[in-house]
Amino acid sequence: MDLFLDTLQTNAVTTACNAIYAGVPVLTLAGNHPLARACTSVMEAAGPLTLTQRFIAIDKEDYKQKAIEFGLNSQEFATLKKAFHEQVPQSHLLDIPARVKVIETAYEKMWALHQQGLAPQTFTID
Repeated sequence: MDLFLDTLQTNAVTTACNAIYAGVPVLTLAGNHPLARACTSVMEAAGPLTLTQRFIAIDKEDYKQKAIEFGLNSQEFATLKKAFHEQVPQSHLLDIPARVKVIETAYEKMWALHQQGLAPQTFTID
């Protein structure tokens, strides 16, 4: 497989992760709700943003144009895919100890907010 075309509206997520683990880039479109943004987050974690952003469309027209461009420029796409395939093993996506630490930190932050009597809220873990 050369390119995984992610589903619109609701992202593939698990199937897309399987493709990424195999070194296959995923063309995705960030939508307006969490299920439509999940694959964008996965792709961003799969390598450096300078590379992964090439596979994240900003709207449906951009999604279509990127898919066509990848299909028409096979040499350029092959180089891009090779770079992606080489980056995935060193990516944040596969750095399990770091992912566990982020999740633990999020749980600690949520617990601290709860202990302070605050309502659930959005926050970022660096």
